[in-house]
This record gives sequence, C-alpha cells and structure tokens, in this order.
Amino acid sequence: DNFVKDPQLLNQMEDLSNDFWTSGWYWWQNGSPTITLRHRLIDYIWLQGRVNDVPNNFKGFEHWIGIYDSNNHKSTMEKKEQDGDTYSLNHHFDKDEWLWKNKKILSKPSIGCVYYPPIGEQCQGGELIVYDTEETNLAAESTKIEPKHNRLIVFNPGQYHAVQEVTAGVRYAIAINVWENALSAGQLKDMNEVI
Repeated sequence: DNFVKDPQLLNQMEDLSNDFWTSGWYWWQNGSPTITLRHRLIDYIWLQGRVNDVPNNFKGFEHWIGIYDSNNHKSTMEKKEQDGDTYSLNHHFDKDEWLWKNKKILSKPSIGCVYYPPIGEQCQGGELIVYDTEETNLAAESTKIEPKHNRLIVFNPGQYHAVQEVTAGVRYAIAINVWENALSAGQLKDMNEVI
C-alpha cells in the first residue's frame, strides 16, 4: 500500500486524458528506451529494485489497463456470471493468447503485477481473486485482494484469477507481466504497440 512515492508520477497518472489510459495490449522490450508514462511506471516498479522478483535475462513487459465501473462500462472484457457471482473480468490465467489459440501451446509470463493508481473515490467491489492453482479449478484455495488506491499486487499471473464485479465507483488498474520467454510473433502482431 502507498506504493508509488513519486508525486510527479502520481499526478501524471491521475490525468485520464493522457495515453497512459489508452486501452489495448502493449509490449515494452527489455533494453528499449523509456518513452511513455507507462514505461516510467514499469521502470519504477520493476527496474529500480522496488520489486526484486524480475527474472534474469527477461524479454520484456506486456502491459494493459483495466477500467471497470458499476454501470458495466469497461475497457476490455465483458461482465460475466460464474457460480452465482458476477465478475468484471472472468476467470482466466495470463498466457500467450496467439500460441494457445493457434497451436494449443501454453506459454505463461514469469511474474506480474496489478497496480491501482489513486484516482477519484475508492471503488466498491472489484476485488482481485487469485487461486492457488494454474488449472481452471474454482474449488482451489484463493485469496481475495481489495483494489485499494496506490496498492501494488505482485503475483504469478499464470495462476487462475478473476476480478469481481465493481458495485460502486470506478476501478482503475494497470496490469504488467514480465516475460522470460519471448512472446510469439502472432501475439506481438496483435499488440497495439511494440517498443
């Protein structure tokens, strides 16, 4: 909690009109220059030693935003019901989607995080649920984490996870995955930006 201490970085993320909040999937190659505000945040989290779990010789960072609100407006996924609960982001595990869809090869990121910038009022609902499994098993033990302002959650994005329904306000988040293996050419082709 209270993860980002840089006031300039916090102020820039609060501006919802900048390119930080553009939807879509992006790739930032290891060793590429820091160009965008998202790159600055990734550098702040992963490359300046604040999180020590970065694998040696990693290939790069996959990143995207997730904005969910109580009126069913969202930046990426559709609201779905599963087991009687409602989710803003349905159960899944992060993977190279192109490889899975086209070749049935499962390639997952090494580690990832979700960061909640301190924007507006604190939302209600929108908890991240992370299951203690890399299988599609809703019966597995799980941890539920509140989307608190300026909170960083580091976890294995290859584990089964979901986002519960936002019941009031807006949940702003950025997800960042660190990849030890290179993403497939097909996955990179589907990205909005590759730097």
